[in-house]
Amino acid sequence: MRRWLWVWLVLGLCAGVSRAQIGEVLDSGFRVNLRSAPNVNAPIVAVLEPRTQVLVIARSPGDTWYQIGLLDGRTGWVAAEYINIATLEAPFAFDAAVQVPFEVASMVTNINDHTVAIFRRGQALGNRPDVFSKIGDSITVSSNTLAAIGEGLYDLGDYWYLQPVIDYYSRTPARLGNSFANRSLAARVGWNTETVLDPSYAEPGWCEVGESPLACEYRWVRPAVALIMLGTNDVGFMDVDVFRRNLTRIVETSILSGVIPVLSTIPPRLDRPEVNRRVGDFNVAIVDTAYIYNVPLMDYYSAMSRLPSFGLAADGLHPNVAGRGYVDSAVFNANTLRYGYNVRNLLLLTTLDALWRAVIARG
Repeated sequence: MRRWLWVWLVLGLCAGVSRAQIGEVLDSGFRVNLRSAPNVNAPIVAVLEPRTQVLVIARSPGDTWYQIGLLDGRTGWVAAEYINIATLEAPFAFDAAVQVPFEVASMVTNINDHTVAIFRRGQALGNRPDVFSKIGDSITVSSNTLAAIGEGLYDLGDYWYLQPVIDYYSRTPARLGNSFANRSLAARVGWNTETVLDPSYAEPGWCEVGESPLACEYRWVRPAVALIMLGTNDVGFMDVDVFRRNLTRIVETSILSGVIPVLSTIPPRLDRPEVNRRVGDFNVAIVDTAYIYNVPLMDYYSAMSRLPSFGLAADGLHPNVAGRGYVDSAVFNANTLRYGYNVRNLLLLTTLDALWRAVIARG
């Protein structure tokens, strides 16, 4: 039962879940597919035997799918009709010594032949294979996201195999420094999916009249990949359907530009309980968009749900960071991978590595 301790707290943050809910797969005589997204076409993460115990983390709109956690730390989506749920009135005790670090490769999905096609389109348009862009809000703008890697301040530890991808993306200037350290024209404090598409927010001196920050970033940087995480600000005021439309425009703009859009789920919002309840719906929209457009997905939310305090700083909004802050933000060991920025940097490197090996190296 102790292995559930990492994920039960997240239940209060997800739409439609207010208390810890544990359940099991129906004893129907049939095995059930656990999928990476709430979609029958999404890749299968695992096949569950009847009466397998699960923990419900989130629900899709209409309660047709449940996101569940397994005893081994894996998460995924199951059609709700196959799960029996019991509600536990009392929470478990929190234990910060379970399942850290965790398997990161399983949280990067949907890299496939379509990803290769987008890359090849970009190469025909003149995009640079060894350059990526960062698209987002204050979490992305922070120097704690990847910048230390660009300056050589990192310790890969057991993840030594990521060194080649660091070397690959460090060699070419993006605009102001290499891709890790570059200041993006499409990432600012407080931004959301509307502002990144709004020409009135584009940076004077760099962007043309009528050009959105996103288009401006792509024009200057000519990246092969865009690491996109937006929604943390949107969830506080925007209707989820508007968010979907905006995210769709961002993905479509990226694909037409020959840039591989890597979408990321967003972390919890502990600063505002009423906003936390909407995070699940917004993450479902992100996952849906990734699979509708068949583009890569990085599940930062599931990673954060395993961390003490969900990997969030005292403000309940931004990720926390290990030790000396920026200097230790890309140090990866059992102690530092309890912190949100360290985990995000490891996930982003893992994503870049997967794309490099499976797509870019194929040309």
